[in-house]
Amino acid sequence: FDPNVNLTEVYQASKRLYREGQVNEALNVLMKAHSVEPNNQKLNKLLGLMSFKGKDYATAVDILSQYLQMDPDTEEMWYYLSLSQKKMGRYLSSLEASKRVYEIHPENVNNLVNLSDLNRLTGKYKEAKEYSEKALELDPENHNAKKILKYLEKV
Repeated sequence: FDPNVNLTEVYQASKRLYREGQVNEALNVLMKAHSVEPNNQKLNKLLGLMSFKGKDYATAVDILSQYLQMDPDTEEMWYYLSLSQKKMGRYLSSLEASKRVYEIHPENVNNLVNLSDLNRLTGKYKEAKEYSEKALELDPENHNAKKILKYLEKV
């Protein structure tokens, strides 16, 4: 990897590889660029999201956490950080990240469902019910919120 390579080209090349279904190649290109430019937020955002989509949740958590230190008000990044931590079984950390999304955008239905599920997973059934109900107020047909409520009725 040549450090003199234009980062815009690296960014475009990794997006192209990703679109072509070559997720690992795209991630390799981005990881090399990240080692040269660890504080480039544009690269970090793409690397964090691609790591999540490539199911490399540990890398996603590292990169997204780093990204959020510099730009703490990015709803989408908090959401993917929460999902990554949840996939790793880190429910309390995931809940913290999901609460940040809620602070930024309380009407994000996907996050409300995520909050509901995380509260269910950590045994907070009352809170789980409340978040699912909020999600259904905004999206009455939300399948996942209905599924969680159905589960909670049996508890």
